[in-house]
Amino acid sequence: MNKSTHKNNKIKDGIILAAGSGRRLGYLGNLLPKTLFPVYDKPILNHIINFLENFEVENIYIVVNFHKEKIIEYIKDIKSF
Repeated sequence: MNKSTHKNNKIKDGIILAAGSGRRLGYLGNLLPKTLFPVYDKPILNHIINFLENFEVENIYIVVNFHKEKIIEYIKDIKSF
């Protein structure tokens, strides 16, 4: 596959499933959504977004439910930089 063929096959949409309640995490699941738990220097969600951006995904959608306010607030904070 040459580069021109690869560019025509770009992924346009990426979906991140972040709606779980985190019950298996015990009391920690009540404090933060799973996607906001830190891994190394930043939350899991940030790692996933960076991964999708590195693959030049045009649109990233995040499905939220439990602790959705915290996830939305975090996204607003990282996009303001």
